[in-house]
Amino acid sequence: MKVIESNNYTDDIYCPFCKQKIVDMNEYHTNVCSHTLFIAHDEGFEFIHDQVREDLGIPKEIDILEIEPEDYIDDDGFDALTSSVSIKDAVKFAVYVPPPGCMGAYYGFSENI
Repeated sequence: MKVIESNNYTDDIYCPFCKQKIVDMNEYHTNVCSHTLFIAHDEGFEFIHDQVREDLGIPKEIDILEIEPEDYIDDDGFDALTSSVSIKDAVKFAVYVPPPGCMGAYYGFSENI
């Protein structure tokens, strides 16, 4: 997975394939497109595509709010979990809020879903 890191947490997020606005940072409104693999942050997933669930071994029966990274990888963070997605040609935008916030948000996309 190609990971693009940014500390500019005020820019809207657009799909790199269809150019649809996925996240409006002014209102923090999300709108997934057909290329969206996941929308996550340090507290959990907001959206996860079935292909990502399959790739990471997360059963469909597990509620999105109950997903814990350490159950699927040897790390306890959503940053590491989302980076471990192995879907071909996937792109992840990792957006970090600098201190004192120190939070991260993660957006994954692929043309191959």
